[in-house]
Amino acid sequence: MDVASFLIGTDTTPRAILGYARRAAGMNPDTPEIQRLLGAAEVMSGQAELLSSGMDRLEKLKTADAFAAILLAEARYAAGQDDAGREALLAVAGALRNGLTYRRLAALAKQKKVDLPPVPGAEEIRQTVEQLSPDTFRMATHPQEFVAIRLKMAKNFFAPGEPIEIDSQITNISKVDLPLGDWGLFHPVMNLQVAASPGPKEQFTVIPAVEWPAPRTLPAGASVSQSVRLDSGLLADFLARRPLEDVTLTITGLVDPVQKGMFKQESSIPPINPQPLVITRSRLMQAPQGDTPEAWSQAYQYALRVIVTDLSRGDLSRRMQAARQAASLIVGVREIERGRAKLPDQLHGAVNKPVILAMLKKALADRSCAVRAEALAAMGPAKMDDSILAVIVPMEKDPSPLVRLRLAELLGVSRATGQQAVVERLAKDSDEMVQTMAGAFQRSQPAK
Repeated sequence: MDVASFLIGTDTTPRAILGYARRAAGMNPDTPEIQRLLGAAEVMSGQAELLSSGMDRLEKLKTADAFAAILLAEARYAAGQDDAGREALLAVAGALRNGLTYRRLAALAKQKKVDLPPVPGAEEIRQTVEQLSPDTFRMATHPQEFVAIRLKMAKNFFAPGEPIEIDSQITNISKVDLPLGDWGLFHPVMNLQVAASPGPKEQFTVIPAVEWPAPRTLPAGASVSQSVRLDSGLLADFLARRPLEDVTLTITGLVDPVQKGMFKQESSIPPINPQPLVITRSRLMQAPQGDTPEAWSQAYQYALRVIVTDLSRGDLSRRMQAARQAASLIVGVREIERGRAKLPDQLHGAVNKPVILAMLKKALADRSCAVRAEALAAMGPAKMDDSILAVIVPMEKDPSPLVRLRLAELLGVSRATGQQAVVERLAKDSDEMVQTMAGAFQRSQPAK
């Protein structure tokens, strides 16, 4: 049956079509689908003795089966029965306006100069369209005259370890209400891409999307805002490795994105994409007054004292940020040691790894489990060595399951050499979540 249907659709090898149709009819000859196959095969066979039988089969189906109707119409016209062909052509024409069958029907109607009837409800559609404001059509062709989308900085610059948030805003700049969503001008969603300089040529695209809490209709002059945090995933790792550099981030937005191919996205409504936003993630220390090694060393030492002070006296949010900064310094130092980054010339001799490890140890001794867990989480991009492991591995005895969970995650992701025993102990932890995390990494280890 499937083969016969395919051959009918491609209009080839009439003899083969008839053979397959008869074989299909041997299974269940009375179904409409089989009758259509037989009728089509018979009228396409080129055999005069089968033509009448095929037309009779298709005649019974023409009002309910559009494909049967078009096959019948073609056969009638081919046999010189123009009136009957026109009748078959119009049998289902009013209910069709798309698809392969309609295109075949429309081509025959054009060839035979037959006017197809309007679709049901055409008059109601015409009346509705006439009642629409001209702004409705203008909105579709010139959306930038009706809506403005902006990206704004939450602040002028961001320090290492500080959450990087930006604000985004939709504003209806017209004098008419703006429909949004499935039946509106666009979906109130925007994907973000970030280019970093200095950095790779590739943009960071795995960024949380902006989803505005917009109503279905945004009144004239109204706005909707939403903030989004950028420093997550690969971008967060990239920034963590560069605590001693200024990094320029250029953020672009794709409003109502649609997939184009395997790896590319485009906006469904490009004219309203916002202007790119450029922000700076500053280095850990401010540039000193004098551009000398001594001045830069003093600025660096001052930045370290600020971190230690925040760890000692800051509120919870400041201590968490200081823990991320200490971890970022460790990550950056490891990148330099591995030859994957270069220490700024002004800081040669100023960066002391044991001092930074002592700061990390202080963060891991914080009174709040949130700070201790944050320090471990921020170590994710680091390539472990013995000096770092000596500081973090004792956290397997931390009283907080959250901290032990972060340790299991960190050791598992880093695949630190010689730490399988620690992971095995964490897989037997008293907390179920810690067990699950450590067990997952245990199972991912290659067989010995």
